Amino acid sequence: PIPCVPWQSQTSGQYQRRVHGNSCEVTSDGRFIASTSKDKSLKLWDMATTNCITTFDEHEGTVKDCAVTPDGRRIISVSHFNTVKIWDLMAGVCISTFRSDQDYLTACVVTPDGNKFATASKDGSMKLWNVHSASYLTTLETDFEPILDCASHLTAQLSFQLPPMGSGFGTLA
Repeated sequence: PIPCVPWQSQTSGQYQRRVHGNSCEVTSDGRFIASTSKDKSLKLWDMATTNCITTFDEHEGTVKDCAVTPDGRRIISVSHFNTVKIWDLMAGVCISTFRSDQDYLTACVVTPDGNKFATASKDGSMKLWNVHSASYLTTLETDFEPILDCASHLTAQLSFQLPPMGSGFGTLA
């Protein structure tokens, strides 16, 4: 696993914990960090205490990526078995699970308005979904595969990373 999050104590300046995983995402208020792992889990860490406060372990395979909604209420996670889960962070429960027909999910990202999210895959596609209903909205097909990572910008434009060092952009309205 890759070192995901080294963070420092606000009082001593010393590193307190190193989280190993596939990816990590900080909530917009900076209070929590979510990490994904090959042990089929998604963990939520308290940034102040460096303690793991919740472990979500309902995925069937390696959890590849996660994305937190801007309001910090939901987190999306994707596994390499093409499972997408939407979690309620306050209640600590999975509120939606579905499978994407994409080949090997690699990444996900939430749009700045918090109403949509995209999943990316090794087959070179990105799909856009509704956060609240988990319904499919549209697909962005690329001429390249695989897509390794994706990011959302305030313009609602999605960018994606292709190997070995390529990148591309697309707009999903």
